[in-house]
Amino acid sequence: DCVVGDNCSFQTGAYIPTGSRIGDRVFLGPNASLTNDKTPLRTEYKLETITVEDDVTVGSNATLMPGITVGEGAFIAGGAVVTKDVPAWHIAKGCPAVFEELPESLKKPNRLG
Repeated sequence: DCVVGDNCSFQTGAYIPTGSRIGDRVFLGPNASLTNDKTPLRTEYKLETITVEDDVTVGSNATLMPGITVGEGAFIAGGAVVTKDVPAWHIAKGCPAVFEELPESLKKPNRLG
């Protein structure tokens, strides 16, 4: 079961697995992937929830690994691989992702809905 908030936009190919928790005004770009299993088909699986808080933007081809929380207003750059929690109002970029605080001009809710 997934929980999805209001006024979200999920683009073509975005993948949202069982157990995901997604807040309001979340944007998932093309082929963005949320994952819930660290070792698919290799061990007895234990699905881990991903939490994406309100006003998060996830760029195209970004991957969010199992068990993480993406804080409110965070921005995940295209192609990033996020392996740990992202603080609120930060950008995650690279593989593995590193975090930087968002500029003040981008610290506002997503304009969805």
